[in-house]
Amino acid sequence: MKALIFKGKDKIEWTETMEPVIIEPTDIIVKIEGFTFSHADYRPYLGQDDSVAPDTIMGHEGVGVITAVGGSVINLQVSDRVAIGCIIHCNICQWCLRKTFAKCVNGGFILGTKINGTHAEFVRIPYGDNSVIKISSAMNLADALMFSDVLPTGYENVIKKVDFRWCIWSS
Repeated sequence: MKALIFKGKDKIEWTETMEPVIIEPTDIIVKIEGFTFSHADYRPYLGQDDSVAPDTIMGHEGVGVITAVGGSVINLQVSDRVAIGCIIHCNICQWCLRKTFAKCVNGGFILGTKINGTHAEFVRIPYGDNSVIKISSAMNLADALMFSDVLPTGYENVIKKVDFRWCIWSS
């Protein structure tokens, strides 16, 4: 498969690499239809984030169709179309139980940083039942990408971090 691979500061390659496989029973494999770029994707390339190892597939958001599911996956099946957000979460650690998914000790912001990401033809998603959103196969790709990028990012970085109790909402 083809993937955008981080090679080091100022170095990325669109090249052939191995397709991902199910490793844990909670994993899913997704065939990517489209993905987005964000500032976090550029930080390693610009030398502003040295936590990403060379030869890591970049990217942490995307839309695609599930091609394989691990034996413990309950709510998803092959052929489901999903949006992949930037946060992977286990739903069992102390942070997930507090609904602070970005701090998940078994996941968090790991796609394209700690594990291979979405800028590829296929991606392995840990904790598939928790970490993707099922979307309609009829939804156009541009709209579907909003479910992988703008909405989860806004939720994790604004809604979860800002106390809105002081706001007065009116129509």
